[in-house]
Amino acid sequence: MTVQRFAATSVWLTCLGAVGPMWFGGVGAAEEQAVVKPMAPFEFLEVKQQLTGDPILVVNYPWIRHQRPTIEIRRLDDTPETTAARPLYFGSEYMHGTNLAAMYRCEELSAGLPASTEFTKDEVRFIVTGRRNPLEKPSVVVRCQSEKPGPRYGVRAVYGLLEAWAVNNKTLFLELPREDFAQPGRIEAVFYRGEDVVWTERADWPGYPEKAGRGDKEKGRQGEKQ
Repeated sequence: MTVQRFAATSVWLTCLGAVGPMWFGGVGAAEEQAVVKPMAPFEFLEVKQQLTGDPILVVNYPWIRHQRPTIEIRRLDDTPETTAARPLYFGSEYMHGTNLAAMYRCEELSAGLPASTEFTKDEVRFIVTGRRNPLEKPSVVVRCQSEKPGPRYGVRAVYGLLEAWAVNNKTLFLELPREDFAQPGRIEAVFYRGEDVVWTERADWPGYPEKAGRGDKEKGRQGEKQ
């Protein structure tokens, strides 16, 4: 298991309410009827921006109601391989035994230092990564990568220990791995209850902003001197 040090950061996040206000009013003096404003969908995906400028995926879904809930985020590209890809079913197929123990261990270690380990199964590379998330909680995400054409093709991020990512019983703040989701594009979220798919949703992902490199800093310094 590989452990690396990192600089801890504290990020405050703000999530807007999922359900709009409900208004009631009289239509007229002769007709006393209640007018109800349509409510927003209860389950949805939304991308918010952290104070650091990085995006975060907000999942509004009553995850606490389900036994063994997991959520899988997959990149959707316009390639034949990706079009043929299907949900990975990580929770029921791979999240048990030593793999599950590794997830708990990485989450535990991430309270102080990031931790990672990996394994390969069915020609899919699984990278278990634990670190403190934007909610400042020890957490773990599993990066799944496969280049073999077929149902397992593509890049995914799986979240199996959801308590660490939860704002409350119906809202999750998911930080997608920068290594796999740096570029903008379409993503698909698949929510599982054990081995059953109970909800899917797609959204536009903006990607991560590029960090200023040393060369950019040097250019800035030269411009200031001029």
